[in-house]
Amino acid sequence: MDVALVFKIANLAVLLPWALLICAPKWNWTKRLLFTPIFPILLSILYLTCFIWFWGIAGGEAGFGSLEAVATFFSYKELVLVGWVHYLAVDLFVGTWITADSQQKEIPHLLVVPCLIVALLACPIGILLYALLRGILSKEVNFFG
Repeated sequence: MDVALVFKIANLAVLLPWALLICAPKWNWTKRLLFTPIFPILLSILYLTCFIWFWGIAGGEAGFGSLEAVATFFSYKELVLVGWVHYLAVDLFVGTWITADSQQKEIPHLLVVPCLIVALLACPIGILLYALLRGILSKEVNFFG
């Protein structure tokens, strides 16, 4: 498996969904493509494939039980790819959720765009930014109600 090629394909694959979330969130095709989990599922399938393909590459010293084991895990470019695809899938899922939730709460999209951009670049900070925006504008902080 060509790791660099898979990396490029994965990066390109998320550009369209993110562009739709940012520029055309209410367009019919955006809703058809993104308000279903199709893109995160496709990325998750890629993640699972890479995860299985590269699982044993680092040997027993890599893992998630200590900082050193995680550093060893990510010292292999193949496993960096696994981690990267993980980020792409989760970030896109979060961006889609932010967009759908903001539409349900009738939060003006122009105010949501910075949250989406930050979520694309640093997902946890994007979640925090959106939580603050949502709390201020909708007076609601319960994400699940």
